[in-house]
Amino acid sequence: MADLTFFQVALNTVNMAASLRFYSEIFGFANAGGQAAWGDVMKVQGLEPDGQLLCWFMVGRHRRIQFEIFQHSAPDTRPQPFDWSPVDHGWVRVGIAVSDIDGVLSRLALRAIAPMAPVCASHELRHFAVRDPYSGIIVEIWEDGPGLPGGSHPRDNDYDPLIMYVTSSVADIAVARHFYANILGLPLLPLDTLHGASDEALWGLAG
Repeated sequence: MADLTFFQVALNTVNMAASLRFYSEIFGFANAGGQAAWGDVMKVQGLEPDGQLLCWFMVGRHRRIQFEIFQHSAPDTRPQPFDWSPVDHGWVRVGIAVSDIDGVLSRLALRAIAPMAPVCASHELRHFAVRDPYSGIIVEIWEDGPGLPGGSHPRDNDYDPLIMYVTSSVADIAVARHFYANILGLPLLPLDTLHGASDEALWGLAG
């Protein structure tokens, strides 16, 4: 089986310009342009050809990993339900490593965005989580350093943020493990490689 390469994180936003500014000014992702789409290509997302959307790209430290941010206008992007939880099905969280975690905290504070729980330390590195105000997902921010889970990444450009991981919440963990390990051929790592049970409190769960 050919090696698989993770190359995008796609999210829907209710405010494209605000999302681009959020990920650029807070974390340092770079604007990589965008495009509008309509017609048959909409079927890729399970939508009708008479729909339309705007898609924008942002890049960080990785050479071949990018954010793809979508705002639909037919049908309109729907905000998450008020009672949404990170245990709801779907992809729910992204982890980003930055070299200046204090700077990120300061810039979030200027926008009145507070961590969902106190900043904690694991692997001798600080990390915390916030709720993206425009897409609704959880963003976990890690301090970059030698102990970073999964390893740090060489700089192929001048951009700082590093996409570490994404998390999806599934109905059947055994089926999901079979799909990723046996169908896609990806290695399964121990759960504590990245998080312990107590880390669930960072994004508002009991742990």
